[in-house]
Amino acid sequence: MNEWSRELEAALHSGDAEHMQAALTRVPDNLLHAARPYLQHMAEQCEQQGQDEAALGYREQLLRLEPDHPEHLSACARLLQGLGRLSEALQAARRLRSVEPAAGQALEQAIEQALLQAQAAAAAAEADTQTFKGVSPDVFDAPELPVDAEDFRVEGLRQLLRRYSGQHAPRHSLQRLQDPQWLAAWQPVLDGLSGARPCFRGSELGVFALRALQAGAQQVRCVEDHPLQARIVQGMAQKHFLAHWLPGELDAVQLDAQPADAEQAAAARQAAFEQFSERFSIECAEHIAAGDGDCLVFPGIDHSLLGTGIVQAVREFAQGLPADQALRVLPASAQVFVMAIEWRYPQAPFALEALAPLRWSLYPQPLDADPALWSALSAPVSAGRIDFADFHECNWELALPVLRAGRVDALLYWFELDLGTQTLSSAPDSPLRSLRPAVQHVGPVEVAVEHPLQVQIAVREQRLRLRLPFGNEAVREPPLPSWFGPMLGDAQRNRAYADAIARELAVAPKARVLDIGAGCGLLSMLAARAGAEQVLGCERSPALAKIAGDIVAANGLAEQIRIVGKDCRQLKLPEDLPQRADLALFELFDCGLLGEGILHFLAYAREHLLAAHARYLPRAARLFAQVVEYRFERVLGIDASLLNPYLASPGYSNVDAACLPYRPLCAPIEVFAFDFAQADLSPATRELSPVVIESGVASAVLFWFDLQLDGEGQLSNAPGSTLHWKQALQFVAELEVDAGQTLSIEANHDGSALSFRWRPEAMNAARFSRVPRMDPRWLAASAELDQQTQSLLQHCAQHPEERAKVRELALRMAILPAAHGLDPVIAQRFAHMLIASP
Repeated sequence: MNEWSRELEAALHSGDAEHMQAALTRVPDNLLHAARPYLQHMAEQCEQQGQDEAALGYREQLLRLEPDHPEHLSACARLLQGLGRLSEALQAARRLRSVEPAAGQALEQAIEQALLQAQAAAAAAEADTQTFKGVSPDVFDAPELPVDAEDFRVEGLRQLLRRYSGQHAPRHSLQRLQDPQWLAAWQPVLDGLSGARPCFRGSELGVFALRALQAGAQQVRCVEDHPLQARIVQGMAQKHFLAHWLPGELDAVQLDAQPADAEQAAAARQAAFEQFSERFSIECAEHIAAGDGDCLVFPGIDHSLLGTGIVQAVREFAQGLPADQALRVLPASAQVFVMAIEWRYPQAPFALEALAPLRWSLYPQPLDADPALWSALSAPVSAGRIDFADFHECNWELALPVLRAGRVDALLYWFELDLGTQTLSSAPDSPLRSLRPAVQHVGPVEVAVEHPLQVQIAVREQRLRLRLPFGNEAVREPPLPSWFGPMLGDAQRNRAYADAIARELAVAPKARVLDIGAGCGLLSMLAARAGAEQVLGCERSPALAKIAGDIVAANGLAEQIRIVGKDCRQLKLPEDLPQRADLALFELFDCGLLGEGILHFLAYAREHLLAAHARYLPRAARLFAQVVEYRFERVLGIDASLLNPYLASPGYSNVDAACLPYRPLCAPIEVFAFDFAQADLSPATRELSPVVIESGVASAVLFWFDLQLDGEGQLSNAPGSTLHWKQALQFVAELEVDAGQTLSIEANHDGSALSFRWRPEAMNAARFSRVPRMDPRWLAASAELDQQTQSLLQHCAQHPEERAKVRELALRMAILPAAHGLDPVIAQRFAHMLIASP
């Protein structure tokens, strides 16, 4: 029996829809055709029972067999609409229209109407943000929940965000497990646990705990914060046990073994497993209960130092120790350093100081910016030492020596962790990838060399709170997204656009310019400086549009430039633009080129806003892709291949290829080309046949774009590029490949995003991995959470009073996530949805 058939049989017996759908993806197409009546029956049954997610899975398998079948397309569109995935539903309706025009058009119009209603709800939420007075600085000093907050609302929001935190938790460990400097520092520490009984509060998905066990630890206890982490650790432990036991079994038990020998082998196996279980235990708990152990290991410290709850974990662990036993903690302590900085914008020849008040966050952010994008205004100062085994809340007072006059935008702090035999530093010049300095907004504040900058630091159990003592902080407007600063400071991008704009306007110096997605107005100002007669910049974020207007005025260009707070598709002639524009400027690209919706904006602008002779900058783009091997094998000597399904995610991800331990298996190949003067929204498919240049396991597709700005200028975010745009990565089913082999991949784009999949009918099914590409239970739970969150946000959009109450709770939870057992990333992301980040 083939592996896929055994998996399908198990799925049938389980009755689990997600298991069934995952198994069906592995069935060869020629055999799946025979199961078409069963798939049809299951799809209809799930639809009748209201199981939309399961029904959609079966319909998608039917579409795999018959890609243009009108019934399946119609059903998929309606199911997607019911799940709130309106953009995908609209694409399915458009596919249906190409097969059955009348039915497809009617369904498309219905979904478009639903989309308009959703946009109206979003507009209502946006109107609420117009009356939103910003975030008071007082909440940062006292982020505890209001005493009159209703328990049902607090607990409901906390449980939603905690479940999200559990789904997201493995990502942090996976990031650290790919950091060679992190692993190099911890390896001797784990090996030094020989003879000890460590308790791991987070075991890095079992890798650290198994390494300690392998090094000779007497007993290892893993206390995981979330069920998903505990389940992964359980699987890692079982695989580790089997890998060590099976060779002995195979040596001892021969093919002609007698029943007595088989019983003896089974008894030996049971005894070995019991011995392993006695030495290795796994718990899932929000708090550490009393238990065995002589050392607490807490590897999950983030850039904020205290924001992931190490102090609470130490206190809980210490309560279970005998009175005469010394408390040992790894890491044992941290030395904290502080420095004042200002933001810089290379090759942006305009005054952009008005942006500084918007570069703040609810929780300290890791400093991921290139050193060219910030400058030190003070010398670094050692602030103090925190002993985790003997923690006391306190206040530190510092005087930072000012190196040069300037404007302080933020305080940078970092720390050195004492691991006993090793030290880990998160300093700005540290080679660590997974632990960076923390940035806390405090400004802007003008400083002079003759006056040291006074800084106060409140050391509390769940955070470090840095502030200036003279009340400089004002009410904060909705913040800029974290990617905005690096984008604006991208010197290569700024220089290339400035040069290309100058060349275009040298040919037509009196051109009327439309800047689509103006942001802070940089491209508009470059066009005005190059001689444009009139520039209209449209920016759909009202808060950012207002700042852009201030920046334009501060640079003396208000007569040439007008910034409007509208989506490009809301502009009309002559109300917003007296005449059609001669030149379109834009850089609304994500790492995969299409994800910001540029083709949608250009389609509208071409029809309604641009002259027939209009030029486009950039003129064109080409997408390239490369099949790569990117997976776990062994980490610290531990088989980590079980972690590969948790590396993957639906859709594509933004990655920095320079930081990924990947291996190219094929040469880059061109996928799609776009002429922006003509490109429309029509979906497109292309079959690719790359040739394998090195044997391995093909597990992902890395892709990027080249921009042709004008006749001369080009930009590319290919691997090795220093642009702020990084690369896109999409995981595919793992496939063993050999050098010289020709692969068969299908690339698709729907006008909004790019996707890749193997063409299984052209591949050897036996070479595909038996392990699902993603954990189906994780996917199902994530989809359920997304639907719940969407429902909550829609409810808040329709009820402003409820939105205000939820927003207040979300803000405080994001400032102090450890107090609520939340992942800081998740807590911030949700809060920003409610304060309308641009």
